[in-house]
Amino acid sequence: MTFTEFAQSYGLIIDYIQPSDRVFRCGTESKPNSKNGAYKFDGTFGWISDWSNGGDVIYYNNPESTGFTPEQKREYAKNKYQQELKIQEQYQEAAKKSLQALKKAILSTHHYLNSKGLPDTLGLVDEGILLVPMRSLETNKLQGMQSIEWIDGGWTKKMYPGMKAKGSVLRLGNKQSKETFLVEGYATGLSVEMAVRRLCLDASVMVCFSDSNMVYVASMLKGDNIFVIADNDESKAGEKAAIKTGFPWIMSSNIGEDANDLMNNYGIMALCSLIMKIRKKT
Repeated sequence: MTFTEFAQSYGLIIDYIQPSDRVFRCGTESKPNSKNGAYKFDGTFGWISDWSNGGDVIYYNNPESTGFTPEQKREYAKNKYQQELKIQEQYQEAAKKSLQALKKAILSTHHYLNSKGLPDTLGLVDEGILLVPMRSLETNKLQGMQSIEWIDGGWTKKMYPGMKAKGSVLRLGNKQSKETFLVEGYATGLSVEMAVRRLCLDASVMVCFSDSNMVYVASMLKGDNIFVIADNDESKAGEKAAIKTGFPWIMSSNIGEDANDLMNNYGIMALCSLIMKIRKKT
């Protein structure tokens, strides 16, 4: 398998690769117009990464199975170790810079939340940018943040460069709650939390920030009272991810709608009804 074929098998969009010592960014099958993909290939050794899948590095040409010389194996191990060390340093730096930004932010309403039908909801805002903390599910340590700002006529969401996205969540509500609802986006999570409070349920909401991370987060959870509120994407990405979690799931019957859209289009009681429907499945 060539490196191009290897990268494409993991969803990166690469037409031509020129061996180099540089790291290149590229689009992915799930987000072709983004720069979520990254790769490096020197002609022999290489790796790829997909930001939307948590940014994990996947290495090409495992020397244990390719008959490389002892010297090549040592070089491979050295390069891999240095890359992994660099990634850990990037994680730490991203967490540090995110903490600094979040400390500067103030609680305020925001135009993005207003556009999502949540005009009274307070968020962390710095210089007009909405900042959303992203914490490790396992340790609760800050790993980075998502920024939401108006750019070129639309809302743009970005995770802090270099942060560890895989396993990062935002929990809304009490960790000790009896029920947990997994969702993808921040506005969706806020909407589900609002409906949960309206229903007086002992439940929390966990924002996972992407469908792939939701699947990963679900694999780390156990219990009979975990539910998934999926996005009804035209691509069926949300539905496929919900199925992969293995937990009871539900979504709006309208293509293109997430829970926030459902609430805005039909009222909060429509979302409450969806929540009660999924709870009856257990």
